[in-house]
Amino acid sequence: MGCRMSRTISQPDLASPTSGNCSRKTKENINPAGMIGVPVISNGKESPRTLQGRITNGSAILNRRDTPAGSLLDAYSNRNGQTEEDQGLILAGTKPIGQVESASQADFFRMLDEKIAQRVDDYEDPAEVLRLARLAVKEANNRAMRMQNNTTQQLVQRVKDLKYWSAEIDRELQDLREDNEDLQRYFRKVRTCASITGEAMKCNEACNAVRRKRIHVDANDRVDSALGKEKDTIGDCMKQIKEFNGIIEKQIEINEESKNRLMRDFTLKQEAVSLDHRAAAVAVDSKYLLRKGPEVDNLELRDVGPLQRMSEYQEWVENTAANLNNSAKARTRSRKIVARLVSTTRDLAQVMRQEAINVENTLKDSIRVWNEWRDSLQAQMNAKDKDMKVADAAIAEIDVALKLKGSPLQVALARQSQRCMRPGIELCNDKAQHALQAELNNLKSSMLSLEHQLDKAKESRRKLDGDRFKMQRKLEICQQNIAVDYEILRQIRTTYPQEIQLSGFLVGELPKAIVK
Repeated sequence: MGCRMSRTISQPDLASPTSGNCSRKTKENINPAGMIGVPVISNGKESPRTLQGRITNGSAILNRRDTPAGSLLDAYSNRNGQTEEDQGLILAGTKPIGQVESASQADFFRMLDEKIAQRVDDYEDPAEVLRLARLAVKEANNRAMRMQNNTTQQLVQRVKDLKYWSAEIDRELQDLREDNEDLQRYFRKVRTCASITGEAMKCNEACNAVRRKRIHVDANDRVDSALGKEKDTIGDCMKQIKEFNGIIEKQIEINEESKNRLMRDFTLKQEAVSLDHRAAAVAVDSKYLLRKGPEVDNLELRDVGPLQRMSEYQEWVENTAANLNNSAKARTRSRKIVARLVSTTRDLAQVMRQEAINVENTLKDSIRVWNEWRDSLQAQMNAKDKDMKVADAAIAEIDVALKLKGSPLQVALARQSQRCMRPGIELCNDKAQHALQAELNNLKSSMLSLEHQLDKAKESRRKLDGDRFKMQRKLEICQQNIAVDYEILRQIRTTYPQEIQLSGFLVGELPKAIVK
């Protein structure tokens, strides 16, 4: 504070050449630039602190050119042989100090003392300066502590918010994982249902292939109609199952995307929790202060902006809330898909099983009809066989009768030949000839009648043979068709998937053999 004391000037040095001795003790202050300070009058009782303040105030007054003290510098310069021209100054009305009277000099010192006393209040005491400095430091420390505590509270609150939202995200991730696992399980079931439906379609195609072996069956056959309807139904079911398969695959992708967003948000929040927790612990835990980096001593206070864009709290919440809402929507849609899938697959299984039951019932009816027709044909064939046996017996009897009738006719004809050689006179009134002629006529008519009956019997036998052949052919057709239907019913239809029931698809987890 103030100028430093360079040397002490003796009393004769202060006296003017015309003033004589001076009774006051003075001290002269010389500034670092070599300028002589204002003489300060000391009474010997003033403390060094007060004296130093007066010296400082006097130096400030001395440097002013518009005060009487300013002429001391000019007088000192003139006494050393310097002129106004040498100083480069034009001082109006200024006299050398050697030309001032002693009374005027005393008045000047008195005035200077008053000026110094007035200026003491403008300069603080070093103790006061120290006290104010300590107060300023304390206030700065308190303010820094308050701001640091506020920052710590904000960090703690931030950590709480991050932990809260992290817990919400974790809970949502667990729910999403459970729903996604259910969706994955039903996705595997859908694939199983698709495989089972494919097996049902193969069974239907095999039935249609075997039905082509039938003979002389009407195009409007009930079994063919039932199989065609079953094929259309299975095709529609496969189409719907494929659509569900695509919907579930797309939903699984949406769930995976929502999961990735939540995982990314959760990871960022966990990292932020770790960093903010460490930042909050720096002010309260000493072990974090001991961890100094290699350039921790070279830190500089710079007025720079944040390295990242600082989002608003609402925007931060909306970002996390948007991820949570998207995940919740995905879970809701997954549950709806699962519920609709369960209902639809149950309905599809019921429809396919009902069609399968209709096909089996139609096959049974067809087999029953064919069996009845076969039995009827068999009975007719048995009757024809009997008729054929009767016809054969009649033909045999006629043949025997013809053989038997042939001998009497030969005898009569031989007699007739012998009697034709008689003389003419012997022909008159010949009753034997008349009897022979009647016998011949009778025998000839009998033979003609038997031959006619034989022809009729043979024709009837031929007709019976033809009818029996036709019945035999029909019977073979019936037996062929019955064999076909029995093969379909007893062998092919037994391969129809039993998982398709009226209660729905009886499927569990997908077998490993089907997983690809």
